[in-house]
Amino acid sequence: EDSCVTRQDIRDAEDHLDRCRDYAEEVAEAAAQAKLRLRALEQDFPKHYDKAQQACLSALGRYQIYDAIPHERTMPTSGSAAPGGIAGSGPGRGRTGIHGAQELPVLPPGMMWIAIDDLDWAKVSDDLQFNKASRDDIAAMLSRFAEEIIPMMRDPRGISRSQLEQLDRLAGRTGSPQGLVFAWECMIGGNEPIVVNAPHPLTGPAFGWTSGRHRALVARQLGWTHLPARVI
Repeated sequence: EDSCVTRQDIRDAEDHLDRCRDYAEEVAEAAAQAKLRLRALEQDFPKHYDKAQQACLSALGRYQIYDAIPHERTMPTSGSAAPGGIAGSGPGRGRTGIHGAQELPVLPPGMMWIAIDDLDWAKVSDDLQFNKASRDDIAAMLSRFAEEIIPMMRDPRGISRSQLEQLDRLAGRTGSPQGLVFAWECMIGGNEPIVVNAPHPLTGPAFGWTSGRHRALVARQLGWTHLPARVI
């Protein structure tokens, strides 16, 4: 009663306070909705990020293969050797192989390129029995190695097993014998590469056999001239 503030001033202040509380509730509700939207975006982000990453890796893999293969105008005629060791298909054959030692890619430590003619073929018959894998399966694996892995190995940026795993995953071939990783492991990256014995004065100038006869025989029949092998 002693204050100069009137009852109307108090009612006006109370009205202003009520409106402020209403605004505060609206702000709190908007903030809660924004948090929900943000949480939803955070949950969706990994999915979109993974898809984008897979698309980029797939595009990069296709580019590396394309970039490493000789251009059509530089490809040799049927039966002649192509730059980098990838040969054109012979007449009516529809197959490619490793022909010639020019610009063959660097192999992992402990491996080296061996000329197929330098192997001891006297102890390998053309009717060799194929028990672990069929002749056609080995031929398909060798084709993947020559046509897809060798060009990527020739790329100065190199290639890793993880890249091949990503390409197989994108193609739905993870763990499959049709995959690039399988071809990589069969030829240079696994525990069972082709192993040959170094020539010895007592045994002759040819490389002797320890393992890999079947792969070498099929490669020879496909027209390859060199094979990656471990020499002991």
